Amino acid sequence: MTFETRNGDELIRAKKQNATGKAPVVLPRQADTVSFLRLSLDTYERAKHVAAGHDIYFLYEQWKAACRRSGEHIRNPDKAFLAYCAAAAGRSTFRRVS
Repeated sequence: MTFETRNGDELIRAKKQNATGKAPVVLPRQADTVSFLRLSLDTYERAKHVAAGHDIYFLYEQWKAACRRSGEHIRNPDKAFLAYCAAAAGRSTFRRVS
């Protein structure tokens, strides 16, 4: 198998396995289903306030894994991540001392 890019699309090219004379099979390469989950820098800053005291980048990785498991399409990743951070802060086992 070989990978190539044609007109912006990634393709997998399989070589002919037998002598039937058929053309090689070309399949579109499956993209990472969560590659669209890129957040704006402003979202990270807002998340630090929403889930104060939590590791925002760890929460991001947890959220991305949850999105991958669910397989649902997320229309607004920034808003969804902030909601996830708020939920994580709500279920926190420690309390901040003022």
